[in-house]
Amino acid sequence: MALLTEAHMHLNRNTMGGVVVVAMLTASACSSSKSIEDGNSPAGDYSYCGALTATCNAFYTGTPTACSQAARNECSTFQPTHSLAFRNAVVSCAKSFSPCIKSFYDCIDDLSASATPTAAQARVKADFCAACPDKPGTGTVGPCSTFFSKSATAGPGIYGLGLGVLKVSDTIAAEIGSKCVAAAVSGGGGGSSSGGVGGGGGSAAPGACEALAFGACENMVVKDRTTPSACHSNGG
Repeated sequence: MALLTEAHMHLNRNTMGGVVVVAMLTASACSSSKSIEDGNSPAGDYSYCGALTATCNAFYTGTPTACSQAARNECSTFQPTHSLAFRNAVVSCAKSFSPCIKSFYDCIDDLSASATPTAAQARVKADFCAACPDKPGTGTVGPCSTFFSKSATAGPGIYGLGLGVLKVSDTIAAEIGSKCVAAAVSGGGGGSSSGGVGGGGGSAAPGACEALAFGACENMVVKDRTTPSACHSNGG
């Protein structure tokens, strides 16, 4: 893919003990100290693929793998699978931070999260919120109101489940909406009742959903659609 790593979910616990979920695409920052003055690629150009395939990036250092080689070689092919906001964030952040450091990837997340959702991306949130609304009066944030949030400060809860939607094309966003909202309502086989909203499992009634099942489904769709087959679990 154009991106360097697979999609995954971070599970953290805040100080109030609530489960916090952030569904995101991220890339590993390397420990090398290549300076921004050296440019973000061997050619020194601030381009999308130049930043993502910088030689100092941890994904491309060390012994090449089938996945890392395919991701480099097919970067331009998979570039359209990501949203314009994400692609612009990559180039913009490469001009401010070296792709060798964590700040580069934090910058990409920040800019992507602050982007105005497209109509297709907003529709995914609307459909998700219809199935998994916030539960008023519980003191728990999300998962609807914080669907596109990079972080939450209101209290314990689930947030950021839709961050990945902001980073992909409208076509892929629509696929996430059609598959993953249904996964949340049915429990998806990958949800967790401890982190879900409501009882979960089978009922389409509002509030009776497994919110984490949406995130698991979203990550699978993003990986399948934005990475070469060599980076898939069955791709060598």
